Amino acid sequence: MLAELEEQGLIARARDPRDGRRALVTLTGGGIATLTECRRQREAGWPVNSTPSARPELETLTRALPLLRQIAES
Repeated sequence: MLAELEEQGLIARARDPRDGRRALVTLTGGGIATLTECRRQREAGWPVNSTPSARPELETLTRALPLLRQIAES
């Protein structure tokens, strides 16, 4: 799933300088923009997938949210 997010330009991965076995995952500008738009649409009561061009990215982020939460909490 991370490879798919990275391929879409929504996240960036880098090796942890303190532990090369770990990867640091961050949202890119595109990832932040997509997530912000998704939240804005949800808060406005719009269907999240109302923008056809953003549909694949939003679906990927939705599937990745549990994994991203787990990464953030570790």
